[in-house]
Amino acid sequence: MRTYTLTYSEEIEAAVNAVAAIEHHGVCYPLTRLAFYEPSSLNHGPSAMKKLLPEFEHHAQPVIPAERFMVRLAHSGAIAFALIIVSLLVGMAGYRWLEGLAWIDTFLNAAMLLGGMGPIHTPVTEGGKLFAGLYALYCGLAVILVAGVILAPIAHRILHRFHMESRER
Repeated sequence: MRTYTLTYSEEIEAAVNAVAAIEHHGVCYPLTRLAFYEPSSLNHGPSAMKKLLPEFEHHAQPVIPAERFMVRLAHSGAIAFALIIVSLLVGMAGYRWLEGLAWIDTFLNAAMLLGGMGPIHTPVTEGGKLFAGLYALYCGLAVILVAGVILAPIAHRILHRFHMESRER
């Protein structure tokens, strides 16, 4: 038997109270199985992105303890590491598929681009040249993204402390 959740409104409550049961796919459900909630109390669960990213405290909340901050910093570091690994694998696959390089050479080229040094192997094919250019542009943005992910908890903590100090005065 299914339970239906409706958002609260006087119109819906009046309509439901006037009906004895609700029919869904040929099955009659008694009204006692319906639940009414205020819209603000509905929690549809966090999105996948919200689960992945660390949650920062609100400016009205106190600064978190050092232990929780270190966990948050480690979480951000893990996200940054995953971004680097994915970027490295994409670069390796592109160089391997489009240029036919050995795996060790693909790793070297992708790592040098991600590190900001530039490629070692000069692409020969048109597809390889196009990939190398686009991957180089992506790597520049990936470095900025990774730096932001790593520095966000630190910047938030510093700004949060300044905010808390200014409130105490």
